Amino acid sequence: MNARTPENCDRLFAEHVNAGDLEALLDNDWSFTAKGADGGSTERAGRALEVVRRQADGTWRFAIDDPYGRG
Repeated sequence: MNARTPENCDRLFAEHVNAGDLEALLDNDWSFTAKGADGGSTERAGRALEVVRRQADGTWRFAIDDPYGRG
């Protein structure tokens, strides 16, 4: 499926990673906590930068997708 608007890039990204929370992706701030093999937890956070560009066929694709782009 191809994105026909810039907003659809985030929607499709959310579908592919099964995030289920498009609003959080549109804000671009993210965080997660994961449990390691040793049982300890790891926390990560960032402020993403995403740039989409219209293609010749009218679809939109990510040109830049940097999870740490805004600090």
